[in-house]
Amino acid sequence: LWGCTAAFLHALQDINHQSPAIITALMLLLMVNQDNDEQKESASKPCKYALILFCTAIGAASTILNWQYTRGDAALSFLEECCRPQTKEKFYLSTPYNVEKSLAAVNRLRPHHPFASNLAGAFYFYREDLNTAEKHYLKALALDSRRPGVFVKLADIAQLRGEHEKAKKLYDHARKLFPSNPEYKE
Repeated sequence: LWGCTAAFLHALQDINHQSPAIITALMLLLMVNQDNDEQKESASKPCKYALILFCTAIGAASTILNWQYTRGDAALSFLEECCRPQTKEKFYLSTPYNVEKSLAAVNRLRPHHPFASNLAGAFYFYREDLNTAEKHYLKALALDSRRPGVFVKLADIAQLRGEHEKAKKLYDHARKLFPSNPEYKE
């Protein structure tokens, strides 16, 4: 009972990462310890073992996938540290090499995550490398075209280049996506 309670409380705290594995483990424990007459019949034993094997496979698969997800979180966290250092001590991480290296790690672990490219775009935008910033913003846009902030940053780049008509179209598109944002007003 204490083990089940501890697993349940842990699942409540860390629902995104551990729940599938914990639920599978609990199902496995319940099946193994089930003590009814039908389980004692020899005809149902192969079915019981197949179910135990199936639950074990699900638990192992969910644990491996969640481990990959956690690695992706760590890579994304490092990328954010590189792009936006919070302290002077961490400022040395803000190099294009570190940004590209950590961006590659995030893209390998989470290839469909637009936030990573958006972070890299912001890093290069504030370094005034507009071509590289635009490249990263366009990649973020290709991954998720519903982010008005990316359109605004692309419009800012167009504005800095003197492409005012293009900038106006991009700002208008951002306004359509998020009309209640006061930053996107004309």
